[in-house]
Amino acid sequence: MNRLILPYILLVFIAAGCGTSGESNQAGEPETVPEMLEVEVRINPEQINTGEEVTIDAVVTQGETPVEDADSVKFEITSEGLEEGIMLEGNHQSDGIYSVKKRFDQTGVYTVIAHVTARDMHNMPSLEFTVGSQETDTAQEQHSHKSADDGTNEDHHHHSGVSIVQTTGEINAGEQTLLTVSISQDGNPLSDASVRFEVWGDEETKHEYIDAAEVSGKAGQYQAAKVFPAAGRYHVITHLKKDKLHDHLVEEIIVQ
Repeated sequence: MNRLILPYILLVFIAAGCGTSGESNQAGEPETVPEMLEVEVRINPEQINTGEEVTIDAVVTQGETPVEDADSVKFEITSEGLEEGIMLEGNHQSDGIYSVKKRFDQTGVYTVIAHVTARDMHNMPSLEFTVGSQETDTAQEQHSHKSADDGTNEDHHHHSGVSIVQTTGEINAGEQTLLTVSISQDGNPLSDASVRFEVWGDEETKHEYIDAAEVSGKAGQYQAAKVFPAAGRYHVITHLKKDKLHDHLVEEIIVQ
């Protein structure tokens, strides 16, 4: 009797194992990873005169397919001359394009950040542009920032051979943190530059500007002290200026 029951039990376990092995979903098909959300920021016209109305677009795609059902598309416009950033709601057009119109009455260098949330993903590329005088080079490089899980990610921005690398470690609320970036141009440390951090939290409209100093004995490394008052997600733009060179890096950091 026992010799008859034992093979039957083994057969049941083997059949159960075969029935579940390799299954990913109810249809028996392997799970597929969704393609990343891509966002391109465009501005028209590219050369902007004061008082002239411009159109700012965010072209949202997933793979090669336009995204027509984004949950939220907002444009944040900042400038070193503005105490608070301006947040504008994007309007859906067609072919994955969301746009807003804006008139700029003051000359200067501006940054527009597109905050796009769609299909459980977030992307916030930026575009830097000049209004009025074109003596300052316009940076047309795009940099995509997806939602981060912590504040230890390294990010790079390339323009005119420039690399900006964020090396700030873990950040805790209420503790002094040294915001740190390493900057190089054509592979060599970039010294004697003007570096400023622009910082604001998710729930804040006022932007704080903090001047950074080059670290003694560490060419091309710049730091500034900052105490983050509360845990949460913050945004940091590193502004770099030297002679006619003007570049920036946009990041998201998580404060514990």
